[in-house]
Amino acid sequence: PAADAPAGSSLAAYADVYSLERVSARDGPPSGSGGPSLRDRARQRLVSEVFGTLRAMPCGAVLLVDGVTMPVISSLFRVSELMEAGVHLVEHITMRGPDGNYLRRQQLTSLPALYFLTPSVESLGRLIDDFRNPKAPAYASAHLFFSSRVSDALVAKLKASPAMPRVRSFKEVHLEFSLREADLFAVSPSPGAPSALATLFRIDTDKPAKRARLHEVHKIGTSLATLFTTLGAAPIVRAATSAVAAAIACATQEKLDALDRAGALPAVEEAASGAPPPLLLVLDRAFDPLSPLLHEFTYQAMVHDLLPVAEGDRYRYTYVGNSGQSLSKEVLLNEADPLWLRYRHMHIADLTVELDADYKAFLRDNEASAGLASGNADLSEMAAGLRAMPKFQEAMGRWSLHISLVSELVSRYEAF
Repeated sequence: PAADAPAGSSLAAYADVYSLERVSARDGPPSGSGGPSLRDRARQRLVSEVFGTLRAMPCGAVLLVDGVTMPVISSLFRVSELMEAGVHLVEHITMRGPDGNYLRRQQLTSLPALYFLTPSVESLGRLIDDFRNPKAPAYASAHLFFSSRVSDALVAKLKASPAMPRVRSFKEVHLEFSLREADLFAVSPSPGAPSALATLFRIDTDKPAKRARLHEVHKIGTSLATLFTTLGAAPIVRAATSAVAAAIACATQEKLDALDRAGALPAVEEAASGAPPPLLLVLDRAFDPLSPLLHEFTYQAMVHDLLPVAEGDRYRYTYVGNSGQSLSKEVLLNEADPLWLRYRHMHIADLTVELDADYKAFLRDNEASAGLASGNADLSEMAAGLRAMPKFQEAMGRWSLHISLVSELVSRYEAF
């Protein structure tokens, strides 16, 4: 940032230089066609194709996931929403403890189980282990849902296993990506594998490296193909001339063709909608190698660039409580926070001004609760303040978080 900003300039002056790059927080994310977001589409698919099974289970069920499908579920549903749907417990069947062994799970022999798994040898093996002992199964029955196509070899293994008599339903859902934002997705990584960047671009030519590269290419292709199953459209696939981009594009097209043959990929009704089919353009980092080296000055970009944000959206910050003690709190910086949604695309210089003005306006709109919190309120104001106090305290927590975040970002910027 110091190389880009005018020497000795303030944030306000720097913002004037880059006024054309500002993004208004009031504009929000691009609206696209005005239809449902990708998150809404994915949620609806799982509600109808997976959790719809719970309607026939008045006692509820246990949901079993693995390292690939766990991020899918957690990015789409809150725990409270799963419980309302009838899920009593969510278990991660491939999670291991510090000793390297699988974590022990509670046996609930009176409840049916919904397995939402990736079609892998490990996940299927864990499923079969739950019913290894016919006299003492882990669950009463098994309803199987897979995130992508199950190979013939795995189907044969399931049929020959002791779990088969307990299987009540089997379906390929074709949903294998997680949502970072309403319309921002990430392909599902291979559990325990290094980053795709390291796997795809490594220069090793030995067989293990080639196998890992091929596996990653097909993993990405599978995730991208299930994206278009959710969008309900068959795309035109194009790629850059690089080897990595071309390989991923070919793998994606193969997966799309297989879905089309299976009837899982809706055809694009171009004549009815008047819109052309979507275009999937596959590019690798070689197309734009400089972006990772640049520092953005919008709120969301600076938070991820300068602060220790874990797991994509978890941030722990320290603040001073009402009694003067130092407290620590972990928060989620995501679209569930209306202030994050409002401010995340704003330039930091604009944000310092607008956040202060909006906070003062918030206090004016909540004078009764603010007066009660400060101890300056008469009886009528106290009554009104008490009625609004829970919502006021929740909102104050959000304001405190973002004021703290912006102050920390400005301090780190000025330290350059």
